[in-house]
Amino acid sequence: MWFAGTHRALGDMEVSALTAAVRDLPESAWLDGEYLRQQLTLARQTHSIFLRSLATKAFEEILQDRSISPDDIEPGSAPEAIAKLAAPILDEIAQRIGPDSVILRAQFARMRPGAEIKPHIDSSALLIAAHRLHIPLTSNHGVAFKIHGETVRMQIGQLYELNNRVRHAVTNAGTTERIHLIIDILPRAHNHPDVLKRGFEAGRKQSARDQAAPPAPVRTGLTLPTLIATSVVRGAQKSQSHGGVYLVNMQTGKQAQMVDWNTSEISWEGRGWDRGLRGIEFYKDQIYIAASDELFCFDKDFNIVGSWRSPYLRHAHEISRHGSNLYVTSTGFDSLLQFNLDQQVFDKAWLIRPPPDGIIGVASYNPPRQGPEPENRLHINSVFADETGLYIGARALPFLLRIGPQGSGQVARLPNGTHNAMPYRGGVIYNHTNEDVIALESKGSQTFLPVPTYPEAELINFELGDEKLARQGFGRGLCWSDDEILFTGSSPSTITAWDLPSRSVLAAVNLSMDVRNAIHGLQIWPFDPL
Repeated sequence: MWFAGTHRALGDMEVSALTAAVRDLPESAWLDGEYLRQQLTLARQTHSIFLRSLATKAFEEILQDRSISPDDIEPGSAPEAIAKLAAPILDEIAQRIGPDSVILRAQFARMRPGAEIKPHIDSSALLIAAHRLHIPLTSNHGVAFKIHGETVRMQIGQLYELNNRVRHAVTNAGTTERIHLIIDILPRAHNHPDVLKRGFEAGRKQSARDQAAPPAPVRTGLTLPTLIATSVVRGAQKSQSHGGVYLVNMQTGKQAQMVDWNTSEISWEGRGWDRGLRGIEFYKDQIYIAASDELFCFDKDFNIVGSWRSPYLRHAHEISRHGSNLYVTSTGFDSLLQFNLDQQVFDKAWLIRPPPDGIIGVASYNPPRQGPEPENRLHINSVFADETGLYIGARALPFLLRIGPQGSGQVARLPNGTHNAMPYRGGVIYNHTNEDVIALESKGSQTFLPVPTYPEAELINFELGDEKLARQGFGRGLCWSDDEILFTGSSPSTITAWDLPSRSVLAAVNLSMDVRNAIHGLQIWPFDPL
């Protein structure tokens, strides 16, 4: 469970009798529970004896229909005498957490000298919802927790809660064993199906931050601009629209479809897999929009005046311009392509792939002459260019990557499943599409804005059900104005204007209630407003 901080001490516990009994256990007792330990803790360098346990899959299946009951928890392999000694300790802990809390798991975890648990973040639904508590029974001066960069040395007989939703690791550099009693306990407030919904944890974090530092009042008198947006209709067939280009006046709500991609003069076959139009940029009164495998140029009346291909452009997502160069993500080649707007040619590219040692490698190549084999290991989907370099994000890249004059490097950590990741006012901003929120992170603080959703009865094609094909709340498309107004896109195609200081919605315009129809590219329209 996440909370503000890395850990917290919750008081003394009388565990001397339990400690003595656990120390006397034979080696066979630790090995009896090895199969269950591997199921629940994977290949970590520990041995466990379980008092109680509930698998994550069972936790999710039960909680989809009803609250978890103590009767749902399976007994462990701990000897009966040990279980009797532990029972009053577990009861006392449950009372401290609150009435009707349920202990989902309780285990003795042993680390031998020299063992380590490598840096990780607990990510199962069960461990996101539950308090993770530790009581050290045996330890030594060489045992250290490292939690979010902080070294913590836990004292024997103290009850601690660990923030397991930040990176943490454990090492036993001493000469004796370390044994902890570890308890995962579900509070009453989290014992309901909403815990399994996207955005649960982000909403909890934002609520805690709002209580500590209430947002500013909503600003009045703001004027909202006209935006240009592209949409993609996921799963559309040949006879159907695959999306298009829209102008939307966010002040008045007026909207107009400027291009219907099904009725354009571009052949259906030429738009490749992942139909529709994507990223948007401007240069010399012209509009550049990427399709899956082709870059198009429109005039201000949305007539196509040019288009370009590259053998290394496949499944493009976002584009970004700096000076006379346009940068296009080529997801199908794990690449970023540079298009020279004056010479109208793809003249440079970067291949981004994780080599066997796990370190991200960046290599440039010349797309007119050479290039890599197609591969989509990172799913590169965002790029932002300015005078400081190129910033690249991907669904499977755990950080925002910067390519600059002095080489490449990590800028900020990102969770899996991000879109539109880019630097923002000394931090980073992105659509966290796995959690249905927009995230802003700067100087150690986070802000989460929920992606809007609608009642199911109002949606069109909701019955399709395949989340990879059609689901609402999928956030994609980000841009902002200089006066801290943020514009975000989502499905079914909706554009939302946020007042960032107050974290409030200023306006929202829906283009379609077809859940397959999603905003993709989003920019402020620089010409005459709609």
